[in-house]
Amino acid sequence: MIAIILARKNSQRLKKKHHLKIKGENLVKKTINFAKKLKFIKKIVLSTDDDFFLKGRFGSDLIKIRRPKHLSRSKSSSISAIKHIFKKLGEEKLSFQNILLLQPTSPFREVNLLNKGKKLFKKFNYLFSVVSVSKTKNDLKRYFRI
Repeated sequence: MIAIILARKNSQRLKKKHHLKIKGENLVKKTINFAKKLKFIKKIVLSTDDDFFLKGRFGSDLIKIRRPKHLSRSKSSSISAIKHIFKKLGEEKLSFQNILLLQPTSPFREVNLLNKGKKLFKKFNYLFSVVSVSKTKNDLKRYFRI
């Protein structure tokens, strides 16, 4: 299984949000370090158009993919960026069975929760997606009903 981290450079609402730090680490580095703690992750892939992260040193086990401008706009979908990653990894003859999408803007994760999700995923023979959600007390303008 590979971990995919999507980090688009320009955010509409919060400028340079991936550069924000929590306990001294920016959101992207925090996400990379979290992925390294998951024993079931074989490769970590960062897709970004931000030179700061493309030039950064995060360890030799990180695969960095420059995301093209047409996939880095505010209206660009995560799916289009993931398809681009699949294409690039295919060109490098890197194969994988499953992916874990880790969003840098969701930095409060727990290893044990992801391990439980992995077990659930395995229980159903890797046929269904597993998504983690949590309740909120905030009055959100945008919300999803499951």
